[in-house]
Amino acid sequence: MRIVKAQEFKEETLNQVLNRGKSDISSIESSVRKIISNVKEQGDKALLQYTEKFDKVRLPASKLKVDKREIKEAYKKLKKSQISALRKAADNIASFHKKQLRAKWTLEIAE
Repeated sequence: MRIVKAQEFKEETLNQVLNRGKSDISSIESSVRKIISNVKEQGDKALLQYTEKFDKVRLPASKLKVDKREIKEAYKKLKKSQISALRKAADNIASFHKKQLRAKWTLEIAE
């Protein structure tokens, strides 16, 4: 995470950052829904097609799952501080999105 001060931004850039959540996503929503639908229906086949299309990488289906040995090897290459930072980031992401969930609510309608 990079912390910046508002004074470091030009006004135009600051407005873009502050208003990015107000962006109109309707123009891409149908494309995203189509992708999700294709992956749900076609599974790995669609996933591999989109990986090639968007990431410009052609992978065999066997590479979709990372085995435990590869994960252990990757951990060995990280410093403890990096592992800690990744765990903290995961916690922050989970916490942020948990707060977006609807709280329980009830509605009583008079007859």
